[in-house]
Amino acid sequence: MTNLCWLKRVGDLERKWVGEKAFLLSQVLHCNLPVFPGFVISSQVLQKFLTNVEISSSLISNLAPFTDYLNSNNYQALQELAITSRRLILNSSLPIDLQADIFAAAKRLGSSQLIIRSSLIDHQISGQDFQDHRSNILINSQICPTNSRAIALAIKLVWAELFAVKNLFYWHQLDIDFSQRQLAILIQPINNAIASGTVTINSQTAYIEATWGLGYSLKQGEVDPDRYRINLSSEQNTIKSIGSKRRGYHLVEKPSLANTTIGLEAYSPTKENQQRSVLSQQQLETLTTLIKKVTNSQASIAYLEWILATEVDQDQNYGGFVITQLNSQAPNLQEAWLTQENQQNIILKGIPASPGIVTQQVFVFQSLTDSIDSLKKNIILATKSVEPQHINLLPNLAGIITEQGGATSHSAIIARELGIPAVVAAKNATSLLKTGSLITLDGTQGIVSNPDIVADSQQADNSQNNKPKQIPVQETQQLPASPIPLATKLLITISQFSSIEQAKKLPIKGVGLLRSEFMLMKMLSVRSLDDWLQPQHQPVLLDYLIEVIGKFGQEFSPKPIYYRSLDFPLGKTNQDNPHQSHRGTYAYLQNSAFFELELTALAKIMEQTPSNIKLILPFVRSLREWQFCQNLVRQSGLTKYPNFQLWIMLEVPSLIFMLPEYIDAGVQGVAIGMNDLTHLLLGINREHTALNKQNLTGNSLAIERAITQIIQITKENRIPCSICLSDQGGNLEFLDKLVRWGINMISVEPQSVVNIHNQIMQAERKLIEDF
Repeated sequence: MTNLCWLKRVGDLERKWVGEKAFLLSQVLHCNLPVFPGFVISSQVLQKFLTNVEISSSLISNLAPFTDYLNSNNYQALQELAITSRRLILNSSLPIDLQADIFAAAKRLGSSQLIIRSSLIDHQISGQDFQDHRSNILINSQICPTNSRAIALAIKLVWAELFAVKNLFYWHQLDIDFSQRQLAILIQPINNAIASGTVTINSQTAYIEATWGLGYSLKQGEVDPDRYRINLSSEQNTIKSIGSKRRGYHLVEKPSLANTTIGLEAYSPTKENQQRSVLSQQQLETLTTLIKKVTNSQASIAYLEWILATEVDQDQNYGGFVITQLNSQAPNLQEAWLTQENQQNIILKGIPASPGIVTQQVFVFQSLTDSIDSLKKNIILATKSVEPQHINLLPNLAGIITEQGGATSHSAIIARELGIPAVVAAKNATSLLKTGSLITLDGTQGIVSNPDIVADSQQADNSQNNKPKQIPVQETQQLPASPIPLATKLLITISQFSSIEQAKKLPIKGVGLLRSEFMLMKMLSVRSLDDWLQPQHQPVLLDYLIEVIGKFGQEFSPKPIYYRSLDFPLGKTNQDNPHQSHRGTYAYLQNSAFFELELTALAKIMEQTPSNIKLILPFVRSLREWQFCQNLVRQSGLTKYPNFQLWIMLEVPSLIFMLPEYIDAGVQGVAIGMNDLTHLLLGINREHTALNKQNLTGNSLAIERAITQIIQITKENRIPCSICLSDQGGNLEFLDKLVRWGINMISVEPQSVVNIHNQIMQAERKLIEDF
């Protein structure tokens, strides 16, 4: 391939030199759909440039001082390398003949200004499918006037972005050979736009966002765009919401340098435009037609960006719409796309605890006991609260509504683990709802409403089949495609086989918390744990433990599995205050029968197959409990396996002050139990709705100081430290602090992985860019 290739001439043979971004645009252009003309500077040009000016060898020689920077936090060395790289690239000249060819091609575009963008070559990144919409986040585009000097500078600025601090960090994580990175450059004209936006395609639904001017304000999150949801098969159910579009961008009339902040300038749309829909009904229909033609020509397209141009030499059948970017993977749909409230049908509101929507009969119980015979399958349960001892009653429910609790209550955690839509803290639910009535529960928004917001066909299907209609998390939240790896390891908290397939597709490094008590639900529905521990039943229980724990180990191998032994009291306990009951390792002192069965099961699994399973002891209160459990672990033979480790959950505040003694006694890792630690430090019960609404959570200064002390002690003693979070949405400020404090691992529920991954990624970038 030559150094330059026009978009209209790109074919399958050129794909490996032009990158996915340019290739997809070329394919749509071949179908006579509206795309700006342009040309691609081959990835080979960058390789020749680096070789000719000896930049590659200079960069590689500078890698040695910071090869361990992720461990030593030597961000200053990383910054120095980035500065050196940028200087080497910008101070070097493009070959004269190449620069002349590029300028000649640019003049043929007939535009006074150009946009210079990256088009990353996916197959060079350790065999991973690193999608271009991810590279956009890492490599900024450049806008420049059409003159030879400005174009050359813009190209070198894009190349230099490869060696920016944030990119060096992720390239290192991807284990990329610095000398082998390949990047093509896409050059197209850029004009002012009346409007711009994005389209995310999920099955037959198109989610359209639109704002005024060029799309920079939308990418920067400076506006709340208009949103339109369209069914591409019927085009009948258009849903529109008007956003707040107070900022737009247009081109600077006479730019002097190749720089996005100079090439664009902000303006304020008129008050009328801020309040009205960006797209008229006719424009929306035209855009819908264009989207359908794009997906028909390229079935893999899941995301596109568009502008409504002021001056376009395109087929006017598309009304001025021009496609500017395409991708086969879509970014996450924002929370604003979640189902809108229908105020007229709402019966009550609460805290959204577990996502999904279900329409079904509700059964009201003032309280739950282990002997409820009338709790039918596929009904919505409404009750005061759900405690751990009720878990055997829940697997077959369609939905859960409780009057008490918050997002981290037992009700919420169990519902999310089971994938059951749930609303908690729904005041007066047991008095407002009537057993047998049909309701719609929206666990995503925390709403319980009358069912007439559901289509008649859906209601009929519910009544005939007695099955809940749920909206899976995947329909409202896209999984990240080939996500950028994190220095802070992200793990998942699960305990059900049904969670495995989804979990394996997520950007996780293993299972950070495998809860034994939730794994026992199937067995506890047959008989109580005390009955299972009778000699005649123990062999069946042991086989079950070997099967389920071994299954997780096999499915996630070689990623680690952190199995938490039973945190469930045996026999009669004081349920009024579960923190004073015989839970955690204290229960093992009273009756170690089940713990010994767990150890036997783990030893059998380790004996049969080299395993990645590690053990966490729950709710440890004293060194005596630790030593008792440690002795049983040694007797089981588990310690002879080199991969085995024995950790503790740090949930009881007294352990913060005693942690060095525990480490001296042999603790090999610490998992912070955020829920119990928060509630015990602040003196609140996770089921206390009023206190939960006061945001007494990880934002508390006391909690922050406790966690920083724990992390500091583990670092000083060179053992790993993880934290288990149960907040669905996460908290960006708190995640940012966890990354800065140096937490090794974060374990979250499946529904939270995408959000938490993105938040950790932002926090790590911010940390690097601060140096």
